[in-house]
Amino acid sequence: NGNSIGICMVGNFEERKPPTKQLASLQELIQHLQTGGLIQHKLHIFGHKQIKREQTLCPGKFMDTNLRTIAQKLG
Repeated sequence: NGNSIGICMVGNFEERKPPTKQLASLQELIQHLQTGGLIQHKLHIFGHKQIKREQTLCPGKFMDTNLRTIAQKLG
């Protein structure tokens, strides 16, 4: 990814909510990347289904809201 960073979270978030610790780790990772200057503080977070041309449910209905929340907190 020449102009982006892909982060993979393991789990089926179409069937179950991501664990709180996993969401906290994701937020900490993004903050670390911002602090280190690897990503901009003006943050754009997209789920896989928002950028993939093929039909996919990824990252799942239980992750969609969490991505928006993290983007609002860190962006």
